[in-house]
Amino acid sequence: MNWLHYLLEANIYLSVFYAAYCLFLNKETYYTLNRVYLLLSCTMAFILPLVQVSALKPAAESAQQTYITIAANSQHGVTLAPVNNQPPVNHFTLQDAILYLYIIGMAVMALLLFIKIGRLIKMTARGNTILNDKYKLIGIESSNTAFSFFNYLFIGTKINGSDTIIRHELVHIKQKHSADIVFMEILRIINWFNPIIYFVQISLKTVHEYIADEQTAARETDAFTYSSFLVANAYGIGGSSVTHSFFNYNLLKKRIIMLNQKRSGNLARLKYLVAVPICAGMLCASTLAFSKNYALVDLAPTHNQPLAAKALITVQKARPQKSNPHLQGAMADQKAPNVPVAPPELNDAAKLPPLPPPALPVSMQADTPIRTTTDAFYKYIAKTVRYPAVEHDEHIGGRVIITFNIVDGKITDPKIVRTLTPAMDGEVLRSVKAFNGSLDLKPGYYSMPLSFTLIDSKDNQVAHLPKATAADNQTPKVDVYITSKLSMSLNEIAVVGYVNN
Repeated sequence: MNWLHYLLEANIYLSVFYAAYCLFLNKETYYTLNRVYLLLSCTMAFILPLVQVSALKPAAESAQQTYITIAANSQHGVTLAPVNNQPPVNHFTLQDAILYLYIIGMAVMALLLFIKIGRLIKMTARGNTILNDKYKLIGIESSNTAFSFFNYLFIGTKINGSDTIIRHELVHIKQKHSADIVFMEILRIINWFNPIIYFVQISLKTVHEYIADEQTAARETDAFTYSSFLVANAYGIGGSSVTHSFFNYNLLKKRIIMLNQKRSGNLARLKYLVAVPICAGMLCASTLAFSKNYALVDLAPTHNQPLAAKALITVQKARPQKSNPHLQGAMADQKAPNVPVAPPELNDAAKLPPLPPPALPVSMQADTPIRTTTDAFYKYIAKTVRYPAVEHDEHIGGRVIITFNIVDGKITDPKIVRTLTPAMDGEVLRSVKAFNGSLDLKPGYYSMPLSFTLIDSKDNQVAHLPKATAADNQTPKVDVYITSKLSMSLNEIAVVGYVNN
């Protein structure tokens, strides 16, 4: 549900930006700076969740301990198990319900925006248009309305003092205030569930009116005369919410107060620097407070390995399994091997320097690979499979089963037939595909399970199945690979992560 986490994080940042505006900047008369702050804060709220600073993460998080166990059977490569590649049954989940509800809300808001714009287009076709170099004046018969939208100025024929109103609306047109409103309308479609976005839009339109009033009053006799004109024309008809209407009774009191308010001093401009610590704090929160994998930019990447700092590889002997060439049923789930107890000297993560990813054996780097034993293959997979960071943080574990075909000792056509999470499935598939050795196995189909387990400092298992898998309240079963070909089961590899309580 990364999309939902991203939206929630972005809207939290938007709320913080707007709270700072209300506390520090709302009463200042630097209207252009207020306009810039509101627009940039809306933009930064959606950019900051995609940015992180990995260098801020604690060393223990960037250097996790991972222990890998290979459970070796005495008779590997002979257990027969038909496997099935049937797709998993899809169930309607809470995540699906939230997604559909969000899409419906977006569709409704987008439809309302199209209706508003459509009405404006009809008005341009029905009204009397007077062309001008900078704008188009649309006269509306028998009406006392006045509003603008981009280069179109709509004004009714019953209005008195049309020259003053036109000068006011021309300020909106020249400064492209309509582009700000359309931008906020798009944000409303995306964040329709957040009431803060509606308050931000109202504040931005209010700032637009302050700017137009200030410049219009400068051309009149004085601010008092223009204020009197506003009161005398307070009851005209307003336009659509996507336009700038001269008649707005709700803003009349605020507009008159700001017209006659003493101008803010030069030191008041320092208040706008409040955005700097806010952005810095949000950047730290984006890195430390949110566990995510949708960050696209890392301003200060750490050189430590993000997944495993050190690996402990052990080989355990499991109970021998007898070969049964007539086995036709589904393979029963094998129990995960016992997790090895972490040595005391490995419990302190600060003592473990990060290690680079293990290099391929020489025999696996040659153009003509040398025959490799299955034990070497197990150790290679054990060393190269990493516990995904997100699943490690969320304490997700379980078993993944991969199948592949052996042709002339080479692995071909690897497939995941028992899934866990996309990251875990992809890690196993990546490791098997990267193996370039030649195995001493007979040609045929093979299956190999890998289990991901997390234990704490008291040697208790803390990993759990992902919600999508655990929804049925049962252990997931191995899918059957319907190709009329039997697959031979190899040894199980356990990837064990060590976490703090």
